Amino acid sequence: PGESLAPYAFDVASTVKSRAVSRGNTLKTDHGTWVRDGMNFIHIAAMQSGSKWRGVTRYYFDGQHELQIASFAERGEFQNGHWRFYNVQQSRFEPKHVSRETIAEQVWNLRLDPRMMGLIDIEPSQQSLPQLYSNIQFRKQSGQNAGPFEFAFWRRLMLPLATLVMILLAVPIVDGPLRSVTMGVRIVAGIAVGFVFYMLNQFLGPMSLVYQVPPLLAAVMPVLVFG
Repeated sequence: PGESLAPYAFDVASTVKSRAVSRGNTLKTDHGTWVRDGMNFIHIAAMQSGSKWRGVTRYYFDGQHELQIASFAERGEFQNGHWRFYNVQQSRFEPKHVSRETIAEQVWNLRLDPRMMGLIDIEPSQQSLPQLYSNIQFRKQSGQNAGPFEFAFWRRLMLPLATLVMILLAVPIVDGPLRSVTMGVRIVAGIAVGFVFYMLNQFLGPMSLVYQVPPLLAAVMPVLVFG
């Protein structure tokens, strides 16, 4: 249920909420969704679903990070394997001038998967292992940071082993040297050990992003230390 029913239910709830408020929040803002696809930086004012957008602005840069094209589309949707946009106002930046044109319908060469766009508002901790794996591959292919999703993926895989380690840690608290002390001391000792394990797990996630620590190492480290 934790890897199938719960993520599915959360996905459905997130989609319903997104349709109700008619906007998306990837970067935790109230002004829409920012997405990167290679050298394309795209802002989506409102996302009705993973495949239907409204108020789409695209900035395309070349290999020297110079702005080449700026486009605004009234709406766009994924059809027959392509992203198709309507009422596009496009500005092309030439070496000595800027050319502008209005295009009724235009196909943009984007590699964005609408199924992955539907997961964009779902926290990594709420996604199933298959969803996390697909999201990691999608973000790597589109040049985005997959660190938080990789950490969530490896931490989820390490969960059974972490549970076993915590069970083994409980044995000396119950039957070890602490068996001669009062029950209150045992409870406090158990809470302290569990709290330290939890805090270490929470600390290593952000640390792996800030200091470029491999997500696998950050997920395994608490289990190794307490093991």
